[in-house]
Amino acid sequence: MLIRACFIIAKLAPFLWVYLTQRRLFVLFGPSRRIKPERHQALARRLRERIASLGPTFIKLSQIISSRADVLPQAYLVELRRLQDEVPPIETSLVRSVIEEELGKAVEDVFQDLSEEALAAASLGQVHRAVYRGEQVVVKVLRPGVEEVINTDLRITRRLLGILTRLFSSHHLVTLSRIVDEFARIIREEMDFTKEAANIETFRRNFKANPNLVVPEVYPELNTRRVLVLRFYQGTRVDMLAAGTGIDVARVLENLVEIYGQQVLLDGFFHADPHPGNILITQEGKIVLVDYGMVITIEEEMRQHLVRIAMAAAERDVDTVMESFYALGLVDPEVSFAVVRDAAQTVMDIFDRRTISQKRIQEVTEEILETFYTFPLRLPSHLVYLFKTAVVLEGLGLNYDPTYNLLTAGTPVVERMAGRLMAAGGRSPLDQVFDRLLELQEAVRSFTRVVRAADKEQLRVRLHPMDMEELEAILQRMDRRHLLSMVAVGIAMITTVLYIQLGSMPVLLAGYGIGAILVSLALVGTVASRKRVNRLLAGRFRKGMLREINRHGTGRASASGGEDAG
Repeated sequence: MLIRACFIIAKLAPFLWVYLTQRRLFVLFGPSRRIKPERHQALARRLRERIASLGPTFIKLSQIISSRADVLPQAYLVELRRLQDEVPPIETSLVRSVIEEELGKAVEDVFQDLSEEALAAASLGQVHRAVYRGEQVVVKVLRPGVEEVINTDLRITRRLLGILTRLFSSHHLVTLSRIVDEFARIIREEMDFTKEAANIETFRRNFKANPNLVVPEVYPELNTRRVLVLRFYQGTRVDMLAAGTGIDVARVLENLVEIYGQQVLLDGFFHADPHPGNILITQEGKIVLVDYGMVITIEEEMRQHLVRIAMAAAERDVDTVMESFYALGLVDPEVSFAVVRDAAQTVMDIFDRRTISQKRIQEVTEEILETFYTFPLRLPSHLVYLFKTAVVLEGLGLNYDPTYNLLTAGTPVVERMAGRLMAAGGRSPLDQVFDRLLELQEAVRSFTRVVRAADKEQLRVRLHPMDMEELEAILQRMDRRHLLSMVAVGIAMITTVLYIQLGSMPVLLAGYGIGAILVSLALVGTVASRKRVNRLLAGRFRKGMLREINRHGTGRASASGGEDAG
């Protein structure tokens, strides 16, 4: 274990050092420093290569972290998404030994044929085709020794994170520790094929009335903790459908949205690993989902909020979306409403491509991810998997249709399922009207508090936190320039005294020259800082107010007596 720990530390130490020195210039004290984007991209590529060499634990963990914009900057997320859970297959003799050990019989006594070539090989398991009682099946076998490796890596990772969390106060490290704890639970379930078999049976019951989804049948008499046997279905990866095959791609995409919508909004039992390799399409256009090891359960209350968010997003109701973000625990209650509202509005603009260009989509996406990384915004694990699924579905749609819009495609599905979900939750139309009346009452009370605060001259407006951070950086630079000016004046005074004492003209010219250069630099920097402040105020505050005026017909400010307003 000690040797493995030293190996892991040696691989990851350079990146930890970069992270710590980015927070503090001298690790434990000093101001933060900025690293150029090009440097981040180079480091991200090196990190991906080193993680790939660390084995299955870190590959699987990094695939989860690649969706966590609250943990790593965008450059690292992009690189980690390129990590593939594909490794060289183990020898067939080892596969046979696992099967015989688990089933207590020789392979030939169970299967009429077991292919020597692996159908798929991943870090946890390996899949081979076989024939069982005259039927084509696939045999999934857990790699020998993988459990010991993963348990050892998890113990080492937890201890290292515990030490770092005690030494350095950072919400990123705290969040990463929670991710590792959640990952430890999921990965242990994924290595137990009896749980995967139970997940498959649950999916079969949930979708027994849906003719568009094929859930492979399990052979329970052959199912053990390390061996899983399923019926084989021939299909093409969903991202590799060729033209001229007779498959209606638009219909397939529509069925995918319907299937995942039912999982998330109605069943609360969610296939959380929907990468294209796990979604096959038969010649008849039916969808075959494989690999049910990673499944997430979604509580009814969360499903209610998800429906509310989806309906509000379809109606471009930013305030309702923002309220649901807080209700879901997406953000800490102490985080400014301004940050959340801007993020919600921007996300809607991204999906509404009628009002935003493709280039701007990339820019604002990076802005949102930067906001998640900079401020202590929380991404619950359930929502991370949902976001990841949305990204996969949107990417599949864009792969076949450049104008594909997941929000537009998913709105009819949400509308169909919303009524069923609300009925299951016992929410009658009268209850919903009553809720709206309560919201109206609270809005009147808030307005009254704003008016009273303004009348007592207690109305205060708080700038957007992103603006505050930039303003603080500008003020720090201005302070340094003022100090630079004082140094220049000091050099000039000392030079004058030396000239009086020595009468050396070169000393006088050199000293005054250095002072003049320092003063010029300070003046140029001060002018540039003032321009940046003006642009900042004009770009964020004024444009934000104009946007509110255009949308609502009047400017709005929110505050409460004696409290800051976001």
